Amino acid sequence: MRLTDIDKRLKVKNAACSGSRFSNVDLGQARFKNVNMGGSRFHNVNLAAAEFFNAALPGAQFGNANLSGAQFANVNLSDVAIQNDDLQGFEGMRLNGVLVTDLFAAYEERAHD
Repeated sequence: MRLTDIDKRLKVKNAACSGSRFSNVDLGQARFKNVNMGGSRFHNVNLAAAEFFNAALPGAQFGNANLSGAQFANVNLSDVAIQNDDLQGFEGMRLNGVLVTDLFAAYEERAHD
């Protein structure tokens, strides 16, 4: 099925659309419930102000991601790796109210003792 140049609100329910392709699509204000997007790829995606609840992201990869202002609550970060060549990306980031840059500084100070 191919939809081209559509300017209507779609309601899709109980659908198997695995392997579907979307290009130049505006899904602003769209709602997704009980959706499996495992193995999906997203390129040049704007998720500003998006909300995720009960999201499973094991094995997900994020590259060149702008997470400034993002908030995470009740998240499991087991085995998560954050790689950054410098500490610039951590300015203002807090874990339980503590600045991450302060944590890094304390760690470095302790490592040199």
